[in-house]
Amino acid sequence: MFVLDLTDIVVSKLIRFKPEDIQDIGVVIAHGKVKHSYLLERFCRVVDYISLDARADDLPVYVKNLHTIEKTLFHVPESPIDLPDWIP
Repeated sequence: MFVLDLTDIVVSKLIRFKPEDIQDIGVVIAHGKVKHSYLLERFCRVVDYISLDARADDLPVYVKNLHTIEKTLFHVPESPIDLPDWIP
């Protein structure tokens, strides 16, 4: 049996980013279950992976969602995320 890491679940919620996802993310952050540094590492890996498929055009939105969580829930500055040059 395999279980997703909680940080990977948060990354998937950043992609969907519905109000209940934001609430769920807030709960796990408030309980100290997700560290900002590890979330950022996992998010960047997803960016690398998605940049090779049809979802690549959506990456700026995903980055914006991450930045929202960083500012409002982690209370840290927005992290610079390098996207491929061809993504608008």
